[in-house]
Amino acid sequence: MTKKTMIFSIGILMAVGFMSSSVTAQSFPTSFTYQGQVEIAESPVNENCDFRFTLWNDLAATAPANQVGATQTLNGVAVEDGVFTVNLDFG
Repeated sequence: MTKKTMIFSIGILMAVGFMSSSVTAQSFPTSFTYQGQVEIAESPVNENCDFRFTLWNDLAATAPANQVGATQTLNGVAVEDGVFTVNLDFG
């Protein structure tokens, strides 16, 4: 391998390294889409509903310290044939 080829190869490797480090430094969005189902007496709901969503870091724990992020309150969410879809973001 000639000196010129070696310098070129090192330059390419450095460029790829810089590009890959900038990709890994990006953060992922905290929002996500949640789809659920609502029934009353085993019949699907067909109306606008108000929902309150919470996220917990322990299935059995109910202490406020175990809640992740703020409570998400969404009013007037359309429910059709028992199915609703919302966007949530607990930060």
